[in-house]
Formats: sequence, C-alpha cells, structure tokens
Amino acid sequence: MQAKTKSFDCVAMKHEIQARLAALTAGMSPAQVREFYDRKSEESRAALAQRPDAGKGNFKALFEAFDREQEKRGNL
Repeated sequence: MQAKTKSFDCVAMKHEIQARLAALTAGMSPAQVREFYDRKSEESRAALAQRPDAGKGNFKALFEAFDREQEKRGNL
C-alpha cells in the first residue's frame, strides 16, 4: 500500500473556519447567533435539496455498500 500525501491541513482548515465564523458572529447576542446558525442551516438544506442527486441515497445504503466492499477485500 502506497502512502498518500495530503494537499491540505485539516486542523488548520478547522481553525480558519472557526475564525471566520467568530468574525461573522462578533457582537451578536446568543439569540442572534442561534438565529444565524439556524438560517445558515436552512439555507444549506435548501441548496442540497436542489442538487440533482438529492434523495438518491441514504446512510443505510452507503454503509451497506461499504460493508460489501470490505467483505470483498477480506476486511470483515
């Protein structure tokens, strides 16, 4: 098995996103922050629902496919 090299740093990415969110919510009350996250979550759900592949899969099907692949490889 050949080692893969990453082209990104997950921890740095997490810190950058947290810093951006802190800047966006700076000066907001806890109620305003909650409203901000609720609104953004709803926007994300609406955007995902518009995707052509929306509703074509679910986690159960995903995990079943993963298990089948692992069985083929002899890992289960």
